[in-house]
Amino acid sequence: QNARARGFRRSNGGKYDRQEQVAALQGKEVEVKFADQVKQKARVAVMEADALQPSHHNGQPNVLHFIPEAQPKKRTDEASVVSSENMARNINPEEITSSVTAYTGAPTVNSRGEVIQGNNRSAALKTMWQSHADQAERYKQYLMEHAEEFGLNAEDIARMENPVLVNMADVDDEKAI
Repeated sequence: QNARARGFRRSNGGKYDRQEQVAALQGKEVEVKFADQVKQKARVAVMEADALQPSHHNGQPNVLHFIPEAQPKKRTDEASVVSSENMARNINPEEITSSVTAYTGAPTVNSRGEVIQGNNRSAALKTMWQSHADQAERYKQYLMEHAEEFGLNAEDIARMENPVLVNMADVDDEKAI
């Protein structure tokens, strides 16, 4: 909470500024279901993988994720690391892009690219782009082939280096948490 208020945090001798709003291709409006009575309007969006900020990556807390209260589970255990690595190695584009709930499909992020729900999926997408070029190419091709369904333009996606599809909700920190 203090780090959010001042816009930066210090960790291991370094200063980490909170990421500003990220550039993203904006697609159709969707409603993401978090619980029976909790739904949030969002936009399907495609952003660069480097700007995606899950709460943890490779089993370590991400110093650029400033809403850790939105992630009730610590993702430092071996099972989380193995799960995201397996997902990255065997990406299923259809499964990681489509869903009406926050717990499957595309990760849900705020306008800063900080993950609200879908931290393991987000870590898998980042790992896919960093370490699994064949899977990343398959994923990007899927995004381009299905761009119209998402309310997006395939040519815009083609120009991106490491695109990832998310549900981007325009919410403040309190609402995200």
